[in-house]
Amino acid sequence: MNLLSGLKGILFHIQRSIKRAPIAFGLSVILAVLLIILSEHGPFMTVEALDRFKRISMLVGLGILLALCIGLLNENFFSGDRLKSLLKNLAAYLVGASVLFLYHLFFIQEIGSFVSGVRYIAVALFLALSLLFIPRLNKKENYEAYVLKVFTGLLITAIYSAVLYSGIAAIIFATDNLFEFGMPSAYYYYSFLLVGSLFSVPLFLSKLPDRDDDQADYSYSRALEIILLNIAIPLITIYTAILYLYFVQILIVWEWPKGVITNLVLWYSVLGVGVLFLLTPILKENPVGNLFKTWFPKLIMPLLGLMFIAIGIRINQYGFTESRYYVVLLGAWVTGFMLYFSVAKSIKNIIIPISLAIIVFIAVFGPLSSFTVSIMSQNARLNYILTRNEMITNGTLISNSNISLTDRIEISNIVMYFDRYHSLADIAVVPDDFDKTRMRDIFGFEFQPQHRDIPAFINFYYFLDLAQEPISISNFDYFLVINMWNEKFRKIDSIRVEYDTEEYILDVYDGTENILSRSLMGYIQEIHVRNTNGVAELASMSFDGENEKLRYTIIFTSVSGYLDHNEEITITDAAFTLLLDVK
Repeated sequence: MNLLSGLKGILFHIQRSIKRAPIAFGLSVILAVLLIILSEHGPFMTVEALDRFKRISMLVGLGILLALCIGLLNENFFSGDRLKSLLKNLAAYLVGASVLFLYHLFFIQEIGSFVSGVRYIAVALFLALSLLFIPRLNKKENYEAYVLKVFTGLLITAIYSAVLYSGIAAIIFATDNLFEFGMPSAYYYYSFLLVGSLFSVPLFLSKLPDRDDDQADYSYSRALEIILLNIAIPLITIYTAILYLYFVQILIVWEWPKGVITNLVLWYSVLGVGVLFLLTPILKENPVGNLFKTWFPKLIMPLLGLMFIAIGIRINQYGFTESRYYVVLLGAWVTGFMLYFSVAKSIKNIIIPISLAIIVFIAVFGPLSSFTVSIMSQNARLNYILTRNEMITNGTLISNSNISLTDRIEISNIVMYFDRYHSLADIAVVPDDFDKTRMRDIFGFEFQPQHRDIPAFINFYYFLDLAQEPISISNFDYFLVINMWNEKFRKIDSIRVEYDTEEYILDVYDGTENILSRSLMGYIQEIHVRNTNGVAELASMSFDGENEKLRYTIIFTSVSGYLDHNEEITITDAAFTLLLDVK
């Protein structure tokens, strides 16, 4: 009976939440149907139809969050006279639909592109954060209690949904295996979608506090208090001490901080903001929490400064990218709140999600967005490297093959950045039809990117296919094949050939007399200049020589190795055919 009453209660709340936000619920059902259709018919759609279907699905997904935000705005600000309220509600949803249409028109670009994906996630995050403050804009008291209720509702929804889905999945599995129906595995996916749209969304909506709920009767969770005071604060304190020890080490050895310090400080400081937020309701009666609130924002300031130094060094070396931009922006946000917590006597925590939503929006839209700043920064950095190497004249790019390996790698890394995250058309100095295969024509060298944390070197490999390159041996006495993994000498008649595979020195003896001693490094350097990686021609791999005792031809069949940042060659393999004519 209790179970039945509980189920009836859940269904009642779900029914009420559907009436409270019918558009959000309807869009969640539409999204589930679209994803099922996409799963069933996607493999048979044309590329254009599949792309259009995915765009619509993404738009509907955002529409769910936007409809929830509009519903909460209407509920809290546009209630009153029935007719006026209806007109205002209708106008709000029409504005929302227009915003979605414009977003689809201008901002959902190529499906799967970096910019479109990051912007989509950011917009979804902006709308999710808006759900945390829209209902409390006109009721700022007990704000922490409201947020805790929202997250509690989200947790309950996740648990109930997981139990329901597990039960349905178990039923499908048992039915399929016991009766051998041969059910497609896609049924599990469809069940997940239907549970999410028909159950999870309305259940979560039912857990959102009502407009008239002022949270005055909220009782702070004893379990949460124990977690914060007995676990979170001690761990954060120990972590802070470790970072300060690292800080002292930097001052002693005077070595700039490693890049890893950025993440170590940033995410722990974000966690600190969350802990301070949750502690606010119990600060007055809890001395431990109050002590943490007093000292933590002050103690973290030097560590945040250390973080900014580390990311500043990285930006000075390699310019802004989206990830560095987000670190700086989020770090500035955290620093601002630590200052606020340090000086404010009365804390208004509602500004935390409001300000975070604002910086999320700024990060992906407008002239200060991460995309705009990063493109400008990388173009400026590329222009600096090209100017330093005299590769730009009156705004025109001039190819130059005689620049350092380090600069070639840096230019290639910049090109790779644009190709991976934006478009090669965003590179200001290259032609509109530029692509990576034209690097040698446009810049004067091959595309050779490399991770910056790995010592700079360039691999090379040159190969001569003698099966396709016949050679004449009519005027020679001896034909020898020499490589690095066989014996270091060859002997035929009175001729002995030795090959030092460590120093790459070739010696030829006639009896006990040394009639030829040659270093092969000069030849290998010449091969590297003559060829690009891959199969080479006979003329570029063949070298002739003669002295008073001997005439010879060296035909390299394979050469591999790498160049370091000083253009020094290291050989990993050098095999060749040797033709000898003893006089």
